[in-house]
Amino acid sequence: MFCTDSISISDLPSILWADSNKLPSISGIYFVLDAFETVRYVGLSKNLKLRMASHRKAETFQLLGEARIAYLAVSDISSLPAMEIALIKRFSPNLNRTIGGETGRQAAFESRLRRVSLTFSDREHEHVSKYAEETEQSVNSVIRQLVRRWNPEEKDL
Repeated sequence: MFCTDSISISDLPSILWADSNKLPSISGIYFVLDAFETVRYVGLSKNLKLRMASHRKAETFQLLGEARIAYLAVSDISSLPAMEIALIKRFSPNLNRTIGGETGRQAAFESRLRRVSLTFSDREHEHVSKYAEETEQSVNSVIRQLVRRWNPEEKDL
């Protein structure tokens, strides 16, 4: 497993979120920091510059005020998922989505989940989405809970 103890965020190269278009086009792990240098998000990317240009949490990051992006260049892209998981465990950033206490990537990485496509009526989707929002869970997590209730012997869901 990847050792995170030697990483000091303050020693990593960083850039203001507002200048994220100036990030290098390299693979690596990135850290979104708030104005107090607290790690708020950890992610991975094969191309940091492109990732920041289309990040789904861009608006959230902008709300952090003087947010910065620190990054760790990683040439071996196959090691990125394990590194990201280890760093999320170390820093526990509050903006990384969790599923049952694990990040979504961690759950997929460690349990080899199978991606499936489900079809819902609009009404069914509204109910599942509303329940997920009320219980502060992802829709995927809610569906996994329903499957567990239907098949309680299935432990790996």
